[in-house]
Amino acid sequence: VIRNAQKVMGDVASLRYSGTGKLGAVGMNWNPSGPWHATDLNRYSRTIDYASASSREDLTRAQENPPALGGEAPFVNPITEGRQVSGKYAWNQPADGNPPLAPDVVQPAPATAEDRGLQIWLTPHGFLKAAAANGAVAAQISQGGQKVTTLTFMLGRYRLTGIIDGNNLVTRIETHIPNPVLGDMPVVVSFTDYKAFGGMRFPLHILQTQGGSRTFELYVRSAAANIAGAALTVPDNVLKATVRPEEVRVEKMADGVWMLYGGHNSVLVEFRDYLAVIDAPVD
Repeated sequence: VIRNAQKVMGDVASLRYSGTGKLGAVGMNWNPSGPWHATDLNRYSRTIDYASASSREDLTRAQENPPALGGEAPFVNPITEGRQVSGKYAWNQPADGNPPLAPDVVQPAPATAEDRGLQIWLTPHGFLKAAAANGAVAAQISQGGQKVTTLTFMLGRYRLTGIIDGNNLVTRIETHIPNPVLGDMPVVVSFTDYKAFGGMRFPLHILQTQGGSRTFELYVRSAAANIAGAALTVPDNVLKATVRPEEVRVEKMADGVWMLYGGHNSVLVEFRDYLAVIDAPVD
């Protein structure tokens, strides 16, 4: 199954794709039943090297017009971000000098390495490589009246299941990731409208949902395979970076009322037989 899919899609060592779309932030919804707050992706480019498990994302995002209600604080000017990962190391470094960081500033982001690394294998070509390396089990199922093949395997602590359609194309990948509010949060990535780009086929539309709401949607404008120099070199300060333990400072505000200062400030209120934490952290 994997060989047939790679023959059709291309067994690439690296790739780059770009386009425009939407970016949604998990947890930043206006109400419990609303979608995650979305911003416009005015520019998006991603380069992946599969052998080194490295990825570079460069993007510029702006508020929707008209701005939608959402949990994220409004911002006037577009925000440029650069998100990198290589193996177990992650850092932020934009490709140009727009806020919030200058291009020569490397900001370690060790807490994001696991999620960014997983996203490499949630791409169509990456999924096939991970399936081949982790003893995927194939099964045939019926979907919409058509027979498709599923590939299921464990990737570390994540269980990935992908769907290969009758044309030997990866159309969907599913997994779960831990979330402090939603528990085992479902992650679903769908790929549609495949098109030939040089020596590979790549989807023109990518949609990812987490917890049932959109977190990433991209309309692909260009894609290319086997990019020279796609592997990233981890900066020295990133190699030494660690996730700092959370430190909480407690201040009594009144009888039974406590302020908890830390990475996320909260208020603890004591009742007769329970405690309530107001604006509790989600990590």
